[in-house]
Amino acid sequence: MAREPTDWGRVRAEYVSGNMSYRELSKRWGLSRTGLQQRATREGWYQQRLDYRKKVSEKREKIAENKAVREFERLKSATDRALSKAEQLLDRYNERPMPSRDLKTLSEILSSLTDLTRDLHGVPPQPEQHRQRMAEERIQLAREQAKFEREKAQVGSIQIVLKGADDSDLLEDWGDIGG
Repeated sequence: MAREPTDWGRVRAEYVSGNMSYRELSKRWGLSRTGLQQRATREGWYQQRLDYRKKVSEKREKIAENKAVREFERLKSATDRALSKAEQLLDRYNERPMPSRDLKTLSEILSSLTDLTRDLHGVPPQPEQHRQRMAEERIQLAREQAKFEREKAQVGSIQIVLKGADDSDLLEDWGDIGG
């Protein structure tokens, strides 16, 4: 039975774009590891792999950068709209009292601006900050409790002093209780 010729282009592409070693690749394709390694060295597969990974990494960074720019622009636009509404509202009541309905609207706009500013700077809202603080405190308490338990396990012996009727001290040694 004749063996199919090896598709070296596919083998190379699998090595360059994948994470397989020469040994794993040779097993997968039923090739001699030495022969595969010699061909790969001769054709510069390792450098091609490095170049490919660099190119993929640069593409990922560019995609992430574009996404961040779009998000920033979206937040900036929303902030600009909210500021414009607030300015219009304030201009309407330059020197006279503002009705409670408009004060409420202004308050909502300022709240939105606060949220947008937090989003722009990556600051979590107050309830999230509170949850984070509580989680940090729980972790700290767990660490302190674990430390206390370790120290408690290391205690060797305890001595108890009892006061007698004649005020003489009675010393009782309870021996090694730590383990």
